[in-house]
Amino acid sequence: MQKVSVIIPAHNEEDNLDEAVTRVDNLLSRARVDGEIIVVDDNSTDSTPKLADLLAAKIGRVRVVHRTDGMKGFGMAIRSGIEAARGDYVVPFMADLSDDPEDILKLLRKVKEGYDIVIGSRFISGGRAYGYSFMKLIANRLYNFFLRMLFGLKLKDSTNAFKLYNRKLLSNLKLESKGFEINAEIIIKAYLMGAKIAEIPTEWRERGAGKSKMKLLKVWKDYGLTAIRLFLRHFLQR
Repeated sequence: MQKVSVIIPAHNEEDNLDEAVTRVDNLLSRARVDGEIIVVDDNSTDSTPKLADLLAAKIGRVRVVHRTDGMKGFGMAIRSGIEAARGDYVVPFMADLSDDPEDILKLLRKVKEGYDIVIGSRFISGGRAYGYSFMKLIANRLYNFFLRMLFGLKLKDSTNAFKLYNRKLLSNLKLESKGFEINAEIIIKAYLMGAKIAEIPTEWRERGAGKSKMKLLKVWKDYGLTAIRLFLRHFLQR
């Protein structure tokens, strides 16, 4: 049976982490999925590190990676989680529960059709985004159009972090991103390598507790620079 590694990056998520880990664990148990949960404590300054260790002591499938080097960032946390993962597939899952744990099963079902990456999409038919700001929506649509123009990448929600990846594929990508732009870096590099990518509809909700780590202007600048850098690197080397 193939195994899935659910990576939960957590920077100061003391208000959400217990529920996020518990719900994912309950899902994996109920669905009889062979899986592990990797909590990446990303330089937290609240009680997240202690809470993560308590959850690992209580739930056998939970392991914790503590990042304490001061270089916090979503991309750094995901890269650390990937390095620690033992599963055949990797699924980043936000500690703020903006994604529905039940949708992990949808990703797992779809990947069995022979895909390397399955994207949880909020913007295809059947997908939903509750509380998603108008400015984020405009930025998302423009960026996906940008990727289509640069690479011919015909996706509706390439920036969503909620995806399922073949771990062997990830090990060949030589990831560099430190922040949220890792979501774009993986997709672009995988696409240029010929990976098979699918999108399925999933639901997203604005966090109910805690503080968002995303700074919209910085994030979208980093997304744009990442795409341009990879475009130049790829086409100049041809």
